[in-house]
Amino acid sequence: MNLQRFRSHPGLWLVVLLALAIRLALWAQPLHQPANDEIEYIAVAHDLLAGRGWVFYEHYHWLRAPLYPLWLAGSLWLAGGNLHLAALPNIVLSIANVVLVYVLTVLLLGNRQGTPVRHAPTLAALLAAVLLTLGTFASLYMAETLFSFLFTLAVVLLLCWYRTARLAPGLLLAAGLCYGLAVLTRSLPLAFVPVVLVWLVLSPALHGWRTRVLAALLFGVAVAAPIAPWTLRNCAAYGSCILVETGFSYNMWAFNEPRESMAEIFATLEQIPNPADRADEATRRGTERLQEDPAILLRKLYPNWVYLWRVRPIQDRFLMATYYADPPPLLFIAALLFDDLLYLIIAIAGIVGAAWLLWRAWWAVERWRWLWPLALPLLWLAYIPPITMLTHGREPLPSFLFYPADTAGSGWNACDLAHRTAATDARHAATPTRGTAAARRSGADKHPVDCHNQQHSAPPLPLGLGAARRGQKLVSVAW
Repeated sequence: MNLQRFRSHPGLWLVVLLALAIRLALWAQPLHQPANDEIEYIAVAHDLLAGRGWVFYEHYHWLRAPLYPLWLAGSLWLAGGNLHLAALPNIVLSIANVVLVYVLTVLLLGNRQGTPVRHAPTLAALLAAVLLTLGTFASLYMAETLFSFLFTLAVVLLLCWYRTARLAPGLLLAAGLCYGLAVLTRSLPLAFVPVVLVWLVLSPALHGWRTRVLAALLFGVAVAAPIAPWTLRNCAAYGSCILVETGFSYNMWAFNEPRESMAEIFATLEQIPNPADRADEATRRGTERLQEDPAILLRKLYPNWVYLWRVRPIQDRFLMATYYADPPPLLFIAALLFDDLLYLIIAIAGIVGAAWLLWRAWWAVERWRWLWPLALPLLWLAYIPPITMLTHGREPLPSFLFYPADTAGSGWNACDLAHRTAATDARHAATPTRGTAAARRSGADKHPVDCHNQQHSAPPLPLGLGAARRGQKLVSVAW
């Protein structure tokens, strides 16, 4: 990672100030009415401060992951019980998330140089700063901002590890610890752990299978370390082990065309005092319904896919003094532009950039190793839609953090791959010219990690690739 770019780029700090201004402007409104998950989190946080522990979940319809209630309880303690002030630590995390998007983009681009590359991290951070989804959730008492920070930090540390081209156990352990804490905030990435382990084992950054397996083992142990105490606590408290939470069991019943109403589902589950028994009952009901009609899984895909993309006016009410109040016209228009529309632009640009990248790589399979850092966030984005479409179709907030960085990384790497492919083809097809000899001396075919260690920059473009250079500029506009 080029830390000099991070220290010397003034655009980043202007983006950070803009993000701070947007978030403070949203927070400065009168305290909003808690809604949805906020009601639960606030109640649990007050229980923790009062020394009642997790008593709330003895009669609730699921058991939540514990880290955000603990975070909110700590924020309330720091704020002297003032709920409005307790949102400020969350705002700090939201600003840190903007910086992490910048760092993530820098890591995805490596040490490549040129105007599009120089501005790509700042533009990615700018998208994260003005996206009102991230700005709104900064002032909400919900787990998404904390989860986004921990999960993105884990990915950043993994990519930093990749760039070192050595075992670097400290970075692996730190990445695994952050990943484990993210799972303790929301269990969404738990099933993604095997994907990360495979990414580590197959990583071209290390030589030798033993070293790669050791790297995966270190990461896996670090992930399990913060999760294990909570799991053991659940085993002792409920007589049955709950790894993190029971939300999946609830979703199995509630979002597979149940015959019961939501009120009946809540009443049934809340009458069962043990969360483990409650989860078993929800899983049994959901499994029975799917066995009766397996086509439910197919029928829910299209409406949930539509739900991923549609306008969500409900989010405009999250920060209103009354949850059922209509937002003022200015707020509604701003949300329409900088929440719904900007989300579509970022998502579509990221998908187009990734598709272009894969198309170019299909014709240059031997160059897939250059794209290895980008594979991890792209796999995460591919993991999100199936998971959400099989439940209630809501796009989880954490994936928003990867859209800006992946848009920049996919677009530039596709351009860079096209340049490298053309340069290699030219060298194989003709006698080396002065330009191709210079490209060879600059290390055009080297592994990006090796190039990084040698402070390598992208090779000069061979003759005849002026159109590709103009394509870079078009991609930078799309960023």
